[in-house]
Amino acid sequence: METIYKIQQVFGDDALVVTKLRSGSTDSKVAVHRESDQRSGRQQTAQNTAVDEKVPCFVFAMGYVEIAVVVLASIEVGYFLKTFVWTVGSRLFRSRIHPLQYSSTYGIVTTRDIDLFLTHLNNSRFLRAMDFGRFDHIFRTNLSSAISKTKSQALVASSTIRYRKPLYVFLPYAIDTGVVYWDSRSVYYRQDVRSLHDNFIRGTAYLKVTMVGTSPAQLFEHAVLGYTGPLTWTRTFIPPPSLGLMDHDKECKLPSDGKEVESFLDTRIVPSDLQAFLRFNEESSLRIKASLLVKGATEEAVKRLHSDSPCQSSEKHTKFE
Repeated sequence: METIYKIQQVFGDDALVVTKLRSGSTDSKVAVHRESDQRSGRQQTAQNTAVDEKVPCFVFAMGYVEIAVVVLASIEVGYFLKTFVWTVGSRLFRSRIHPLQYSSTYGIVTTRDIDLFLTHLNNSRFLRAMDFGRFDHIFRTNLSSAISKTKSQALVASSTIRYRKPLYVFLPYAIDTGVVYWDSRSVYYRQDVRSLHDNFIRGTAYLKVTMVGTSPAQLFEHAVLGYTGPLTWTRTFIPPPSLGLMDHDKECKLPSDGKEVESFLDTRIVPSDLQAFLRFNEESSLRIKASLLVKGATEEAVKRLHSDSPCQSSEKHTKFE
């Protein structure tokens, strides 16, 4: 203050005006700095509050991501999702067919289905895609309702597949699934995988599906009840039964009730390649049973040899004496 007073004495009123201006500008700068400090304090507090609110959300999101990763790593989600889509879609959006007619399902080879060479459908994916074809056939033919009513189970007991030509990536295909034969315990399916652009059969398979808790004849009797669709043999893998000479004018139709299904069992024709598949199952079963018998006989012989060993016999004689 003394310095300012001396300057005013030397320079007079002009120095007083300049001093006021400078002091005013200094006060305004201080006010501006204070206001900016207050504003910056308020913004920083708001940002901290927002960050504090976002941290729990981020933690919960990371928890969901970890759960999703664990589920995807431990469960084949795509398989169960496709199974749900085909079962619900076949029941609600696809027309009903006769149990002896074949159904067609469609798909496309994606990058999830290709093999190590990254060019065509993996061999195991053929059988996986055939599962969806059987699901579609079981629900469209009403066999699923028959299985649930009889409280039975359908288990795949055997399968054989022949790969004729690769299905390349992004190639659309169709799977035709139908019944070709059944006996007292099992139903035999034929499934053909064909490419849509040339209708070429890329793979064909036979599958033996064993019914636990009921017989195939009872299932077919339940499945044909209430069926009002066409009874022609155009979409079947089973050749129609041969008619007699007196019945050449009679139209051959699919069995529509339980009695016709039962009579059809005696007239059905077994394809030669299916006969080879049946023989394979029988001989494979006999071989396994024989190996078990041999193993059991060998173990029994070893036990007898150990029981009749010289050491044990000498001990018995010593105790007897």
